[in-house]
Amino acid sequence: LKNNLPKFTPFKPIVPSNSRFAQQLTARSSDYDGQQALIDEMLSNQLTWHHMTKKHLLSGDKNSSPMDFVHETTEYVENLWREKVIIEFTEKKYLYYFQNSGNYSVGGIIGLTSLKDYEKGEIKIHEKTKPNRESFIHEIFNKTELIGEPVLLAYKGDRIIIDRDSLRNELILDFTSIDGIRHQIFSIDERVYPKIEYFFDSLSSLYVADGHHRTHTIYQYLNAKQQLEKGGLLSCIIHEDDMAVDAFHRKVKLELPQSEEIFLKKISNLGYEITRLPDVQMPSGPGEIVMLLENKAFMLKKEVSSDVIELESSIIKKLLRIEDSKSDKRIEFFPAKNVDKVRGEMGASQIVFLLFPESFKTIRNVADNGETMPPKSTYISPKFRGGMILHSLS
Repeated sequence: LKNNLPKFTPFKPIVPSNSRFAQQLTARSSDYDGQQALIDEMLSNQLTWHHMTKKHLLSGDKNSSPMDFVHETTEYVENLWREKVIIEFTEKKYLYYFQNSGNYSVGGIIGLTSLKDYEKGEIKIHEKTKPNRESFIHEIFNKTELIGEPVLLAYKGDRIIIDRDSLRNELILDFTSIDGIRHQIFSIDERVYPKIEYFFDSLSSLYVADGHHRTHTIYQYLNAKQQLEKGGLLSCIIHEDDMAVDAFHRKVKLELPQSEEIFLKKISNLGYEITRLPDVQMPSGPGEIVMLLENKAFMLKKEVSSDVIELESSIIKKLLRIEDSKSDKRIEFFPAKNVDKVRGEMGASQIVFLLFPESFKTIRNVADNGETMPPKSTYISPKFRGGMILHSLS
């Protein structure tokens, strides 16, 4: 084994005390169609986890930010404990989490990974983080000492093989959230703990699939307290082949810097093969980008290791002069899987780029090379609900 201690350990789970509370408490912003619907939910539901991160929306001040209301998170969490909305197990456990949306189901093992492994680069990243968002998460940790959801980690190679009855030893929680997804949380049979620890300690690397900001902020928070050895990173570990990776498309709001003909010529000079399409369509595979110029559609083809990295480094930076797509307000990102949703993004004075989803292998290769993907390169599932599986930092 690589280390004297296992890199993956059980923890004392904190979960909603029953399924009714789980439905009221757990939350994702995507549950609601628009900001007003989210505000209405917060006004009618004092338990929703959105009070932890979206309290500023209730102020009516468009200039307010989440940081302005972070002091209220202490009272919110105290109320959850007081009303027994959440409970903490007295013994350390590994959990098995299973999610089923009907057309996609996946399960993973939840425990604590080592922040020392993150420090050493054995837990690898593919995305840069925003300092302002880290500051907000850091303040939440200061006020509540709670991690609100696991980080999603991927592993490659052989799968860990554990029989179903051992994984689903005891049902802890079973509920269906407002988005129609069923969530089940089980405790794992203690007799297979040594097998879990041995297997994950034998891995050379783990990969952050979702949760880069939480990962880095937890590291900074516990490192400042000199508690890296004592603390850990609440993680759900899933095989990379079980991840669902979708694309984030780009919409750039600006007038073409030159005529359409010259713009297309410059794209061609970057090595893209350009074909005018009769109608809007989605890319059918790697190496394809569909570009929409007002009411026209073009297929851009180029064999590269990553479509989104090439798009950002060539067309967006070199031709459109957008140096930082993470902060530039002229560029927006949107997920869409079908043409009908894409049509709603078309319009004058804007350029839309439709991308084919990157494979997780591509993401992993980027991480292995010590590089990062552009912002909003991927939308990786499963997604966890805030307030569903928690861990105390104290």
